[in-house]
Amino acid sequence: MATPISEAQCLDLLADAAWELARALPFHGHVLAALDRVVDRRLPTAAVGPGPGGRPVLYLNPEFFVRSLSHAEHRVALLEHEVLHLVFGHLRIDAATMPDAKRRNLAADLVVNQYVTHALPRGAVTLTTIPGMPRDETCEAYYRLLVERTDRSLRLVPSDAGTGSHDRWRAGKGDSVDLPGNFIAAVEAITAEALARAERDGSLQALSEPLRAALLRGRPARAADPTWKRALRLFCDRAVGATVRPSLRRESRRYGSDRARWDGPIVPGLRRGKKPALAVVIDTSGSISQLTLTVFFEQVARIAAAGAVVHVIECDDRIRRVYPWRGIVPPTVHGRGGTRFDPVFQWMREDGRALHLTGCVYLTDGLAPRPTVRPPCPVLWVITPGGSTASTAFGPSVPMPP
Repeated sequence: MATPISEAQCLDLLADAAWELARALPFHGHVLAALDRVVDRRLPTAAVGPGPGGRPVLYLNPEFFVRSLSHAEHRVALLEHEVLHLVFGHLRIDAATMPDAKRRNLAADLVVNQYVTHALPRGAVTLTTIPGMPRDETCEAYYRLLVERTDRSLRLVPSDAGTGSHDRWRAGKGDSVDLPGNFIAAVEAITAEALARAERDGSLQALSEPLRAALLRGRPARAADPTWKRALRLFCDRAVGATVRPSLRRESRRYGSDRARWDGPIVPGLRRGKKPALAVVIDTSGSISQLTLTVFFEQVARIAAAGAVVHVIECDDRIRRVYPWRGIVPPTVHGRGGTRFDPVFQWMREDGRALHLTGCVYLTDGLAPRPTVRPPCPVLWVITPGGSTASTAFGPSVPMPP
């Protein structure tokens, strides 16, 4: 008979899986770090639900987590799975609207498992398990589709195949499991904080676009102004930090400055290379008003304040001027014709190579043909009010407020 898995063994492997999840997907890591962790042998697999005082808890059966999920990748996938159930609000599903428990559980798993990026354990319910299921639908939509299915393939699918249990969820009026109000408030607060932190550190953009849309669905929109300025600041911070490299020629000041107190290995210090260079493209076409041009140059000054050498490129349907930013707004700009994006990217690939650009910010209304020339560095599009993102490519876009 196999020796029972101890609580310490389970928690050690949980810590390893949680660290890997936070490294790969910081948003998920933010949520998971806010949950209490309880080893519960009465539970068949794993679950999220309310704990003492209504605090959100991750429950784990140690035998399931350690023995059934013998591969480390599967443990990380399980944590992804449970985090997504929590932030999608699946614990608040009312059985009065979805009375079939099996189809309710399958519908919730169909939602979350399509967004799990690590390898799911064998038997997990996915869109390929039940043929004909569309992508990116809600739990309610999948439930309605499953109710219409009566084929044999659906009857063969266990309701908790390969993943966690839903035993800790509210199952409807009169069920013994109920969600206290402070639990719901705590989950909302944890999710909102995780989204805010992921926006601040730039990791929200690492999530797939469908997952971002699903996470933000139904949430109140944030003010446009802080969002676009934060996106611009984060982009510039990453571009400025691109020239910082580890160097063995100088030791870390934290660990290497006092060798009498630190007897560990030599820790490399950080060395900053040449001052990073950013291109800031100003759309000078006829559709850009003088007031908008003033706002554009305000942003040029802010980008330069981030610590980069800024090269301003004035362009409408062709490049009109390129000059280093000296802190002085020119009395006039050149252009006022149509708009094309390719001339800038072509210049960056040819004449601009000597500048060693680490990023490009394109200030425009986006009303131009989609570019076909790939830029040699990351691009952030900043789109004016009333503009369009339909023609942006090779990088994310953020809207300016009215």
